Amino acid sequence: MGYNIIFIAGIFFLLVSLLALKSRVYTIKNQESTMATVVRVDREKDSDGDTTYRAVFSYTTPGNQEFIYTQTSSSNPAAWEVGEQVRIVYDKENPGDAIVLSFFEAFGMIIILAIISCVLLIVGGGHYFANKLFESVSG
Repeated sequence: MGYNIIFIAGIFFLLVSLLALKSRVYTIKNQESTMATVVRVDREKDSDGDTTYRAVFSYTTPGNQEFIYTQTSSSNPAAWEVGEQVRIVYDKENPGDAIVLSFFEAFGMIIILAIISCVLLIVGGGHYFANKLFESVSG
């Protein structure tokens, strides 16, 4: 019974990740695009006490408003250097809401969710099919 719940959870997470992917692609295609420049790289300590780095970007809208965007994830080593440029998209209605167009920034959490769903599907489905096989052999 427990493995059926794991399989159903896998299906649920897969559906959520596919819907999130569709939404993210739509968002990227329909938002304003501009170039952003790394203005600084902040150092942070993670839960283990290790140093990680989070980039801070500056970008300007067509109306000459300057905005600052801080990277949502941190890394070690630093993923960006001061002065580097990258394309971002931002919400025209809320220009401070931006997405850096790098693979992990745009799709990282969706990919992690999809991987979790695949593991749940394999474990739950594998258990179900193994039980069916064992029943047919012993039966």
